[in-house]
Amino acid sequence: MHLVADLENLLLDPLPAIEYCLRTTLLEMGYAPQPDRDLSWVVNVPFSDAAISLLADDAPERLDEFTARYQRLFACRGRRAFGLYPGARVAVASLQATTDRHLHYLTHIGPESAKALLEHYAFRQAVDSIFTAPAPQCRMCRPSLLENLSGKLREQSGEAIAFASDDPAELALARRMGIHTIGLLYGRSPAPVIRRAQPDLLIESAARLPTALATLAAEPGQAGAH
Repeated sequence: MHLVADLENLLLDPLPAIEYCLRTTLLEMGYAPQPDRDLSWVVNVPFSDAAISLLADDAPERLDEFTARYQRLFACRGRRAFGLYPGARVAVASLQATTDRHLHYLTHIGPESAKALLEHYAFRQAVDSIFTAPAPQCRMCRPSLLENLSGKLREQSGEAIAFASDDPAELALARRMGIHTIGLLYGRSPAPVIRRAQPDLLIESAARLPTALATLAAEPGQAGAH
């Protein structure tokens, strides 16, 4: 079975990196963010809304400066500040121990950043292929990447394809394409939103990934059936 996923959703917890980059950017712009202030809410709101709240300022030039500084910092240092979701190393070890499970890293961050991320977190040996845009793009390009990748995998092999995500729109697209879907309840989207997307399986931690793949492999005709 081929598993397609963005490792920044599947294995790596972006929240520590997001918080680090937000706090650092605020300090660079002369603010003094409270070290114990909870910033986890920012992952579920548009970035522009988060910026207005954090800056207490909606002046376009300030928002543009904040956004540009944050994006540069995240691209340069942020991806080295990710946490690991519980069970991530166990899931990777399980994938590496089997010959009939293939992990494909689908991302929008561009090839150089994708390779650097894999090397930094020692995931390179567990990944069979990287599928990304030629240069960094926004997340909106990922549905087209998924469509292209699934077409190539189907041409190369008759093995089933599973797609794991915390994005309900991406899960819905994969279901329409007849791809097995695994909804990640521990990602950025609230669990009720992921449940409404009706993926074939739901997992509450990365540690449950090997069991989910085994279940899907045993029921090859169930893709998109739920």
